[in-house]
Amino acid sequence: MSGAGSGGLHGSRQTTALRAEWTPSLALMHRLIVVALSQLFLLGTLPASATAQRPRRDDAQLVTGSYAQPGCGLQVAPVATDSVRIQIECNRGAPDYNLGFLDEHLPIRSGTVVYSTRAYSGSCRITIAFHGTRAVVTEDGTDITCGFGAGVSVAGVYRRTSRRSPPFDLSPCG
Repeated sequence: MSGAGSGGLHGSRQTTALRAEWTPSLALMHRLIVVALSQLFLLGTLPASATAQRPRRDDAQLVTGSYAQPGCGLQVAPVATDSVRIQIECNRGAPDYNLGFLDEHLPIRSGTVVYSTRAYSGSCRITIAFHGTRAVVTEDGTDITCGFGAGVSVAGVYRRTSRRSPPFDLSPCG
């Protein structure tokens, strides 16, 4: 019996030794899997069945409407499930009444639309981030590099004034 008992103890030592040897590898694998899945989830590349989220309306429908801030108007309507037509018109007011105007079809991702151009002696980037009833517009460029009149900026916080699809009664998008 003593031989069987020592064999049993010897077997337990081997099991403990194997566990100690494999635990760091398993922990590392587990951590890598968790990181990979979280990255896939953040990038939105997991299949719908894996995310367990309720279906929601597309971003283009959620942001549709008219928005305003002093001196500026922003109109947004869906063109497709993943793109919108954006029209921004700003007027600097008296005494010179300089204008800024943008009318584009742009992709929308995670509630954000980005317009960029190098057409006007430099680079311009306008980002519109929609948050419920607000649209936060940032402008990285100058009035000139964005193609606007002197001193005109479209940047600011716009408040939604209507959820209706806008008429786009200013100049049509080409």
